[in-house]
Amino acid sequence: MKDTKWYTILALILAIWFVLTSWLWVWVLNLFISFPIGLVALILYFVGRRQSPGSRLNKIVLILLIAGFCSSVITIFLFTRLSNMF
Repeated sequence: MKDTKWYTILALILAIWFVLTSWLWVWVLNLFISFPIGLVALILYFVGRRQSPGSRLNKIVLILLIAGFCSSVITIFLFTRLSNMF
């Protein structure tokens, strides 16, 4: 495996972590657990995309990062709405 793919594979692993933990808005854990990993995955995505622009893994990483961000935004919206109800 080429050395350039390691950036993309590491970004893929971190993006999966970001998607799995992006809903943790209880006690604002998302800011300390999910978002730093998502930011590192985004940086590694850009490095991997620069080194191998047409890679299919790059598209998967981008989709996972967008899904994690959307999940996080939806969850914070629901969390604030539900906490205002009680």
